[in-house]
Amino acid sequence: MGFSDQDAVLAFGVTPVGVRDWFGDQPQATWPWARDNLGDARPEVLPASELNFEQVATLRPDLIVGISSGMTERDYGTLSEIAPTLAQSDEYLDFGVPWQEQTRVIGRMLDQKEQAEKLVTGVEERFAKAREDHPEFEGATGVVALAGGAGGNYQAYGPQDVRGRFVTSLGFKVPEEISEMAGDSFFAAISREKLDLIDADALTWIVNPPAEQETIEDDPLYRKLDVVSEGRDIFLEVNEPLAGALSFSTVLSLPFLLDKLVPQLAAAVDGDSKAEA
Repeated sequence: MGFSDQDAVLAFGVTPVGVRDWFGDQPQATWPWARDNLGDARPEVLPASELNFEQVATLRPDLIVGISSGMTERDYGTLSEIAPTLAQSDEYLDFGVPWQEQTRVIGRMLDQKEQAEKLVTGVEERFAKAREDHPEFEGATGVVALAGGAGGNYQAYGPQDVRGRFVTSLGFKVPEEISEMAGDSFFAAISREKLDLIDADALTWIVNPPAEQETIEDDPLYRKLDVVSEGRDIFLEVNEPLAGALSFSTVLSLPFLLDKLVPQLAAAVDGDSKAEA
């Protein structure tokens, strides 16, 4: 039932009977980095918009996984009547469970605790190698942002969001004011007049092209930022695999993301993101 939990389930060699859709219009709601794990299976695709309890019940699941679902206590109660249900811990904000915790909890429920540790260690070693290869990331500011917020505002993901955690895991730091503004939410709303808050050493946008990217790049307040004049901004198309891998940030998507996005981040810090892209 989670928006990204299927990746961890598939990583353990278990094929779900149902997978919740999110975005990207992917076949079987499964992105490229997980398709080999899915194989020829055809799980039922559940809607992204709301929890369809009747549809879940007809699948007769042995386990319902909803760590990244944002389910309420009432939802949990209803789902638990269908099958044992795995929800996120209240230790984290909604949609903010780290991929390590997601992998370990699902691994325990599938009786694959040792394999979970192997998977986590393998990906963490990839992050360590990226930090070793790019010492310039350490202490640099990194922001992942989204256009199209309420009232024409922009959104910057905070350090408790999986996208914010990705950049901090590479050694970047999310600007302190963005962290404070995000608070207990996974993002901070940024008005046009406060765009200087995202004037980072590496700025990654998730956009619906071409309209949103053009709107951002044509904004006179945005064009005044150093991140623009110094070529340190990156644009990822929301329905393309790189943006998908960043928003999923799972044990399966992160190796793909590290291979493809880290070189662009390095180019951004060097002031040459456009050439790299």
